[in-house]
Amino acid sequence: LEFVAASDVYKRQRLLSYISLNFRKSLTLDMISDELGINKYYISRVFSNQIKVSFRTYLNVLRTNHAASLIKISDDNLEDIATDSGFESTRSFYRIFKDIYGVSPSQYRKMIRRYSIY
Repeated sequence: LEFVAASDVYKRQRLLSYISLNFRKSLTLDMISDELGINKYYISRVFSNQIKVSFRTYLNVLRTNHAASLIKISDDNLEDIATDSGFESTRSFYRIFKDIYGVSPSQYRKMIRRYSIY
C-alpha cells in the first residue's frame, strides 16, 4: 500500500483540473509548472507513475476526445475542429486521431453519420 500525502493529492487535483480547463490552448510542462508553481519534473512523474501515461499522451487523448465530440455534433470542417481542440497542426491532428480512434477524422465522421439514429 502506497501512502500519498494530502498535499500531493491536492497538487494532482489542481494539475488535472488546470489541464482539463486549458487543454485547447498550447500547453507545455514548463507553462503548467510556471502557472501552478509545481515543479515540471514532479508533474512528469505524476503522469508516468500515477496516471500511467505521459503528459503528451494525456493531452492528446483530451484533445482527440474533444474533437470527436465536435465531429459528432457539428458540420465544422476538420481543420477548424483540429484548431478548436488544441492541435497545432492539421497533420498532427489526423495522425493522433487515427492512432487513438483507429480511423481518420473524416472516416469517423462518415461512420457517425452512417450509423447515427438522429
